[in-house]
Amino acid sequence: MDAKLLAWGRAVASHPHRHHPCPPRPPSCAERHLPCPQRPRPRLQRPPPCPHRHHPCPQRHHPCPQRHPPARPGDLNHPVAARIPPLWLFTDSKRLPDPRASVARLPRGLAGVVFRHDDDPERAALGRDIARICRARRLILVVAGDVRLAAALHAGVHLRGGRWPGPVRTRGFVTSSAHGFADLRRASLGGANLAFLSPVYATASHPGAPSLGAIRWSRLARQASVAVAALGGIDGASVRRLSPGFCRGAGAIGALA
Repeated sequence: MDAKLLAWGRAVASHPHRHHPCPPRPPSCAERHLPCPQRPRPRLQRPPPCPHRHHPCPQRHHPCPQRHPPARPGDLNHPVAARIPPLWLFTDSKRLPDPRASVARLPRGLAGVVFRHDDDPERAALGRDIARICRARRLILVVAGDVRLAAALHAGVHLRGGRWPGPVRTRGFVTSSAHGFADLRRASLGGANLAFLSPVYATASHPGAPSLGAIRWSRLARQASVAVAALGGIDGASVRRLSPGFCRGAGAIGALA
C-alpha cells in the first residue's frame, strides 16, 4: 500500500473542509455576506426533532423524514456525504485476482471497495468474503453493475457512466464511473453519492487510452454537481497534483493493493 496515498486519505478525512473549500460565491453584496453552505452549521439551525418522539411513531422502523432530508448533489455536510471515505480499492480479476488480503489491509473506517470481478465464475462467493471483511473493518462496499448481488451482500451499487443496470434501484451508497461531463451529470441525476472521474493519468488497466490530465480533470470536477473522486494512475504523488478543493477521494488498484 502506498504510504503517501494513505497519508493523503487520512488528511482529507481529518480536515474535510480544508481540502474541500466553499466554491466561489457570486460577487453581489447580498451573496457576499451569506454563510458558506459547506461550513458546520450553527447549533441553533439543527433539524427539528421528530414529531413522533412523544407518542408511538408509525415511522419508528425507519428514519424520521425531518431528521435527515435528502442530500443535495455535492453537499458535504449531509450525513450521507459525511460518510464518503477518501480511499477506494477497485478489485480487478487480472491485476488483483484475489483481493481479500488487500481489502483486509485497508484502513479501518477510511476506505471503500468497488467490487468488480465481472468475469469471475465464483463472483458471488468472493463477494460474500469481501462483504464479511468490509463489515468487520467498517468499509463501504459497492458492487459494480449488479443490483441483485448488491442486495444479497447488503452493499451499495456502482453504476457505469451514471446508468443503472436495470429498473430496480436499491437504497444504500451509490458510486458511479464517469469519463466526461455527460457521465457526471447522469451520475448526479441517478442519485450517486460519489463519481469516479477517469482516467486522470495513464493507467495499466487501459494501456494506451487517452487520459484527462490534471488540468482538465480539475475543470470537470469543478463543474460537477456530485462529489468527484480521482481514478486512473493515482498514487500518493499524482493525487496531490489535482485541485484539492474538488478531489473528494481517490480510487486505485496497485497503490492500495
